[in-house]
Amino acid sequence: MRDIQKSFDSLFPIKKPVIFLHAHPDDESFLSAGLIQELVSKGRKVIIVYTAAGISIDKPITILRQKEARRVGNLLKAHKVLFLDFCDIKFTKQNKKGILNYSLKRMSSNLIATLNLIEITEPFILISYDKNGGYGHIDHKAIHKLGEKIKKDFGTSVYEVTICRDKIKTWIKKQKAKLMSPLLLPKIEYWSKSFGLSKNKITHFHTLNINQLKIKRKALAIHKTQMSNKDFPLSLHANDFQQVFGKEFLSVLD
Repeated sequence: MRDIQKSFDSLFPIKKPVIFLHAHPDDESFLSAGLIQELVSKGRKVIIVYTAAGISIDKPITILRQKEARRVGNLLKAHKVLFLDFCDIKFTKQNKKGILNYSLKRMSSNLIATLNLIEITEPFILISYDKNGGYGHIDHKAIHKLGEKIKKDFGTSVYEVTICRDKIKTWIKKQKAKLMSPLLLPKIEYWSKSFGLSKNKITHFHTLNINQLKIKRKALAIHKTQMSNKDFPLSLHANDFQQVFGKEFLSVLD
């Protein structure tokens, strides 16, 4: 596992926009807020695309979630925040359909068309999710497959954000031993058993500086429809927050 700073310019050439392909509002903050800040600070154009955050009729929360996502985009200073036509799986019985209802070809076409509307064309760098979808959400796994298709069809450089499984499990074990409140722990029963990747499968990491860590926490706090200050991770003390979120992880596909 290598620090991205040792090969930053080769991983992220200055002329290539970086497209973060996220599922739902708040995923960008959990998995990549620090990396987005780092890219922006070094002059890269960053676009955040949400694949499963379409507005659903009779579900006002979907409107609020988009508003929160745009606020986070502004906080992280992303160039653009975009939304594909697909909805969160839990709202698929409404007017919108989730990404699992469509073929990878349809999702790919929608992504490329959405990027073309803001004059973003290949070559660009696409950041999607690892094979386990980060923490295992079924929408996230679909995004992993979409990233693979984009790479196959266009020869795009695809990197996958992930969670270091070993690090999280070690931290949780220590916290349980200290009898911490369950509210201070992630609800990993909601995650898949094989969430993220083991450290030997992760190729690169980014260490957040103090300011990036503070902004990451602010970004998470914007998503009030998803979490409160009393729940993980906003309930964590500063030291624990740094232990859990002080690094962000990438797997660079061959």
